[in-house]
Amino acid sequence: MKNPTALALLLALPLAGIPALGAQLQISIIPTVGCGQDSPDLDQNETNIMAGLQNLTRVADWTTAPSWRPFAYLKWPTLVSSTNSSFALWMGSPDPAVDYGSGFANEMGNRLDWCITVFSTNGEPWEAKDLYYSIACSYPDAIPPSSGSLAAFSPTAIGVNYDQFGDPIVYTNGEPATTQIQDLYYIGPQTALSVGDQSSLTAARTALTKPGFTITLTVWHRSATGTNDAESSLTLFTAPEILTQKVPSGLACLLSGQPNLLYRIQRSPDLAPESWTTIRSQMLEGSWFTNGFLGSRSFFRAVTP
Repeated sequence: MKNPTALALLLALPLAGIPALGAQLQISIIPTVGCGQDSPDLDQNETNIMAGLQNLTRVADWTTAPSWRPFAYLKWPTLVSSTNSSFALWMGSPDPAVDYGSGFANEMGNRLDWCITVFSTNGEPWEAKDLYYSIACSYPDAIPPSSGSLAAFSPTAIGVNYDQFGDPIVYTNGEPATTQIQDLYYIGPQTALSVGDQSSLTAARTALTKPGFTITLTVWHRSATGTNDAESSLTLFTAPEILTQKVPSGLACLLSGQPNLLYRIQRSPDLAPESWTTIRSQMLEGSWFTNGFLGSRSFFRAVTP
């Protein structure tokens, strides 16, 4: 083309018929043991969970109720929450002051927080209103199916965008989910059975320890065309035998049989320190580890004390 001005104008025109590249999203699910809904420590617990979720570090000591406990294996007490102020509860114990210490005397049970992070890996903005989740249990009579989406940002659902200088613009105060963001940190849906006395606690334990008990969370982002352009799913199953398992190789074998499940085994008084080290090593190297979770195995190391 002989006219350089015309060439410059042509290059400046948008290319018709070629849509702009949308956000390429990475969705991760990080199950966490939290305080029960009526716990006096709930606010501090959620603050610590969010701090841990954003920094990928353990927050507070594991011996205190408000701590952030990522990748806890699923056991029935983590899904039982008390709604009766005169029925204290912690990790399934109706006498938490005796079993866990005076700092737990007023606790009201636990719940499973399905924490979710979503990152735009190519820096393109997206809207959290198009993010959906569903929960399914192998025993729906115990945990009914549920689903939902995010309507607005809050201290437990933080959206982050970035200005032209790369500085973060943080949304935490009721801004609608139609606001464009790049990153999302979300203490997502919770799962728990409500109890109010010893009888209902016993019934909850029976319901949650049935053979083959599993809970699955699926999270997806729906594009403007109505198709799902990003999706993540995580299944947890109760494994009470872990509490008494003393042979690391047996535990590693148990987990290696579930290649699509990701677990974070809490330290347990039933496991000697050297056993924990062996288990951790086998878990990191085992074929069960979900490839590509948060992009790297280094994340597992980051949240492991």
